[in-house]
Amino acid sequence: MVNAIANLAKYFDKEMIKPLQQRFVGRKLVPKNNELSGKGLGMESVDVWTLLRMADATISLGLPTGFGDTADVTSETLNLPVLAEPFVLPRRMYESYKMAGIGIEAALAIEAAYRVQLAEEALILDGWKPDGATYTIKGLYQSAGNAEATADDFGTYGKATEKVTLAKALLEADSVYGPYNLVLNQVQHNQLLASESANGNPEWDRVMTILNDGGSGPAQIFSSPIQAVDTGMMLAVPDKTYFDLVIPQDYKNQLNEDPKLGTLSPLYGMVYESLAPRIKQVNSICKLTAI
Repeated sequence: MVNAIANLAKYFDKEMIKPLQQRFVGRKLVPKNNELSGKGLGMESVDVWTLLRMADATISLGLPTGFGDTADVTSETLNLPVLAEPFVLPRRMYESYKMAGIGIEAALAIEAAYRVQLAEEALILDGWKPDGATYTIKGLYQSAGNAEATADDFGTYGKATEKVTLAKALLEADSVYGPYNLVLNQVQHNQLLASESANGNPEWDRVMTILNDGGSGPAQIFSSPIQAVDTGMMLAVPDKTYFDLVIPQDYKNQLNEDPKLGTLSPLYGMVYESLAPRIKQVNSICKLTAI
């Protein structure tokens, strides 16, 4: 059993997590804070410091007299949740599948890992409301300090371009400059992919040009099932000034048996992690509705 656990751990790290991560966008939108990450499950909270925008600078022929703006800094404590998916594999089922050459424990771990990553995606993009109503942790969309609500149906050519341009203006008014990432539900993502002018010019290219401030750059258009249909968000490309991801415990897979039962024991497995997004500048995110 020791070898099975060791082999599964290697399989989990190399063959499961990386492919699964490509299916989700949360970690592509928010940069990892390497200084605060990796401290383990004992790290239960982290501080969030937000510096609000100061007044405009002055121009004069000499040094200004008196004192300037008082630094307006807010601080709050962000509790770091644990995301987990436990599973139990009856011993007889395990032995039957093993006889057939099927790694059922690996299959269960893959499913558990998928469920944990789906929960992570929801936490980063939207947030966490344990009671189903009130957000204990707000993700990117719920934290957005800007909102663009003009009715622009992405099913009509030109409307996506208009919507992104309006959102860009809101972000620039708060001194948040491009390039920007755009996150859509699959419905609007597919509509944008299919959108062409009468001359066959793809609207996707026009939108990408706007997101990259007129040139080529790192901006991307993402889709996620977590982003509600008819909504989206536009935000600065990953920048720790605006937001970051604190990961005290990254993905970990555990597989054990009850030593009291030995070879008769069920297999007890769990995939778990601990993380949370820190949103430090809410005006770096613009939510889009009515698209």
